[in-house]
Amino acid sequence: YWLAADGRVYATRDNGTEKLGKAPAHGELLATQGYLYLLDKDQDLFSYHDGNWLNGGKPIARHVLQVTARGKHWFGLDGKRNVYSGDLGRYIDRDGDAVALRAVGIDLLLFNADGRLYRFDAAALKWRGMAR
Repeated sequence: YWLAADGRVYATRDNGTEKLGKAPAHGELLATQGYLYLLDKDQDLFSYHDGNWLNGGKPIARHVLQVTARGKHWFGLDGKRNVYSGDLGRYIDRDGDAVALRAVGIDLLLFNADGRLYRFDAAALKWRGMAR
C-alpha cells in the first residue's frame, strides 16, 4: 500500500497497481497482516481489508492522533491522550497521560508522560505495570 502525493491510496499487486479510493486522503498509512489503516488529515481512522473499506467506507474512529495495530487488532490514541481499543469497542484508558502506543499481538504497550511502561493484557482485560 502507498499514499501518492495527490492523496490517493494505492495497492501494488502482482498484476499492477490499483487505486483504493476516489477522494484524496492526505494522511498516514499503517499496513499490517493484510489490514490497512488510514489516518486522514481530519483525524478520522479508516480500515481496508480483503478488497473492502470496512464500516462501509466510513471512519471506524474519529479524533485519532495515533494508531497502532497488528492485523485486525488496533488501538487509537485520541486528542485527550485517552486510549481506545478497536477489539473491545471502548476506551481502555482515560488517564490522559499516554504518549506512545505499540500493539504487540492483541495486547498493547503504552508509555505514559512519566516514562512508565504499561501492558494491556487483552485476554485478562487488565493493565499491568512493567518498568520505570
